[in-house]
Amino acid sequence: MDLTLHNEILDTTLKPVHIGINGGKIIEVSESEIIQGEKVIDAKGAMVSPAFIESHFHLENVFLQDVVNRVGTLREAVDL
Repeated sequence: MDLTLHNEILDTTLKPVHIGINGGKIIEVSESEIIQGEKVIDAKGAMVSPAFIESHFHLENVFLQDVVNRVGTLREAVDL
């Protein structure tokens, strides 16, 4: 494995886990100890959580209640 992370706390179970990464992809998540990778990180109890894919929010829609932003742009929201 290229990278292993040890002693993280999984956000869904709150149990310690060890994570193995190879080629940029997570290939192992285990509550049992795993073989150390080429690079090793001790998370020292830090929490891990699944990544958010393309996380973002639409600021242009925050204050719109009774008006429809048809184009979905910030400029339209400001004009409305």
